Amino acid sequence: MPDFTALAVSESLRLALTAQGITEPTPVQAATLPLAREGRSLLVQSQTGTGKTLAYLLPILARLDPASKDVQAMIVAPTHELCMQIVEQVRSLIAGSELRVLPLIGGTAMARQIDRLKDKPHLIVGSAGRLLELATLRKLKLHAVQTVVLDEVDRLLEPKSQPELESLLKLTPKTRQLLAVSATLGTAVVAFAAQWSTDPQVVRIGRADRPAETLTHVVMPGDPRDKVDTLRRLVRTLEPQAAMIFVHDSKRMEELLDKLNFKGLTVAALHSGEKKLERAEVLRAFRSGKVQLLISTDLAARGLDLPNVSLVINFDLPVDANAYLHRAGRTGRAGQQGLVVSLASSKDLFVVEKFAKALGFVLTEAGLYKGELMQINPSPAKPEPKPTAG
Repeated sequence: MPDFTALAVSESLRLALTAQGITEPTPVQAATLPLAREGRSLLVQSQTGTGKTLAYLLPILARLDPASKDVQAMIVAPTHELCMQIVEQVRSLIAGSELRVLPLIGGTAMARQIDRLKDKPHLIVGSAGRLLELATLRKLKLHAVQTVVLDEVDRLLEPKSQPELESLLKLTPKTRQLLAVSATLGTAVVAFAAQWSTDPQVVRIGRADRPAETLTHVVMPGDPRDKVDTLRRLVRTLEPQAAMIFVHDSKRMEELLDKLNFKGLTVAALHSGEKKLERAEVLRAFRSGKVQLLISTDLAARGLDLPNVSLVINFDLPVDANAYLHRAGRTGRAGQQGLVVSLASSKDLFVVEKFAKALGFVLTEAGLYKGELMQINPSPAKPEPKPTAG
């Protein structure tokens, strides 16, 4: 695989990457960088945690002209948290340069954003609604945009947000490059890219319908009445630096939060309905290590990059295999090892076994014995491989 030098990444960017401990490109970066730098429109599909953000940021930053006073690139993302993750990554890469990045996200003071636009950012990152609002008010000019990135494009194409996205794209030059990025690229995404760009090329790395191979999958059968105590014992046994616990809804979340706090664990909850500043504070505490356990629903955790998570616990079982895949993707990122533990009643074991068969992973049944997580079935049957299309 070519290194960053062979991929024509500048010395300043290489030094910034090295400072973050990144010395070699991931497969999706190696495949995407040359094509993106040529100005090709791309559909990029790769598993969660494989480095897709850098795959599009590095070629964008290489093309930005610091002497220009125009917005040259625009990144659209579906959530406040993902937008800020991207902005923080950009800031770490351009530190010391004359390049400027500006987040433009709904739910924050528009007057301040309009004032910040006077600084003439080269790159903007935001939600489709707020970007469209500012452009409609003629406070944001998009005539010089060379590249538009749609991160988590499948979510941007949900019925409530697609009209805003299309209206926003109409304000950008027809000749601009489009980079649509996601862990999954369905037929709707492919059709959308074909409509809004010229001859987009597809970059697919790995299987989108498989968890990362660095993950270990465990199911712990037990009485539903003992779930909270099992969870507490599991955390005390494994002592993860950071773990995510998934539940079905906010009511369940609050109940579990109270019980775990009572048992002396450092835990916080991520509500999709909370104010953005409150969610940001929760994530900040979790990333810094002040909070060990983060309880979340599937909706609240979508798209988050939490590199320190080594353990995912399905306190409530996922509703389907796709939800399991999404949850599992919160750990084992960037080639790291990760553990996914599902707490299930004996009668619900078949549900997790069904996920294993559908997603093609080995599932181990285990329990806690004398302070250790021990296998119950030492030789689990390998699931049948799912047929590959084409």
